[in-house]
Amino acid sequence: MIRVLGPEALTEVARGMRDIDRREICALAATDDPVEATAHLAFVPHIGASVHGRDDAPIAVVGAMFLRPGVVSVFMFATDRWREVAIETTRFVRRILLPTLRDAGIHRLECHSLDDHFDAHNWLRYLGADREVPEPDFGKNRENYVLFTMSRAALERVTSAGK
Repeated sequence: MIRVLGPEALTEVARGMRDIDRREICALAATDDPVEATAHLAFVPHIGASVHGRDDAPIAVVGAMFLRPGVVSVFMFATDRWREVAIETTRFVRRILLPTLRDAGIHRLECHSLDDHFDAHNWLRYLGADREVPEPDFGKNRENYVLFTMSRAALERVTSAGK
């Protein structure tokens, strides 16, 4: 079940976050606490959803945070139960999130991903993002990242099939 992202689901998913997501997010934050590292999402302009399992527990958080006019940073993190909601989350992104961003006039999507978060890289490529550049020493402890992006042309291409 998909719901509008609220603070309770955000906190619950952050508390139970997968290790790879925790490493990826906390390396770009001033804290190593995943709840604190993601708390800003409740206060910055964003479009977000929580994805819940059959038992109604929030399992994943997905969305886009507005960085500047026409540009968003996309995010997704999940608990170890990710596989239960991976298909539903992917459908939501393809059918709702990406077309909403397109219709809002977004011309660039960005995602900074830890260089060894291969599942995230594959998912981003599947959704239509391109691996743009490596980002050596990008994290607070010199962790390496990769920047994935989606241009306006790519956004229109991947959302046109659903029109």
